[in-house]
Amino acid sequence: MPKNFKPKQGSGDKGFTDTLEIKKIKKIDPKINALASIDELSCLLGLLKVRFKKSPKLKAHASEFEKIQNNLFVLSGAIAGMDCLKEIKAETKNLEKTINKLSKKTPKLEKFIVSGKSETEALIHLARAKTRIAEITVWQTQKFETSAIFLNRLSDYLFIIAIKAL
Repeated sequence: MPKNFKPKQGSGDKGFTDTLEIKKIKKIDPKINALASIDELSCLLGLLKVRFKKSPKLKAHASEFEKIQNNLFVLSGAIAGMDCLKEIKAETKNLEKTINKLSKKTPKLEKFIVSGKSETEALIHLARAKTRIAEITVWQTQKFETSAIFLNRLSDYLFIIAIKAL
């Protein structure tokens, strides 16, 4: 974001907004929907990050959530027009390594998980569901496959973290 960024009041009142590559894009464009969905997900992860910092059991994952939020900014940047493909691919690989490491310590599931064992666990599942929605909105742009794949892996990661929260 530019250092001198200031919101311009009323600039979106006609149903248009700007991205880095396109001036005056309709707010109902799939790109804008994807950006809004990723923004909502980042906010939810921020809430969880605060909770994790207070939890002895989950504290170690708070810094991972910070990193994921930063990665979501990169994904948004790519959708808005920045060249971030290599960075997203690298972070997807990092997330895959983390998932593999955590999966080894996760018990085999014998049944479906119904969220609600604790408030934090339910919020993690909510973030996982929001991640799936964000992935779908990115696919609806018919572009940005690399970003959609990252979100798919993030959903897997959040599922494992939700199990660990029990």
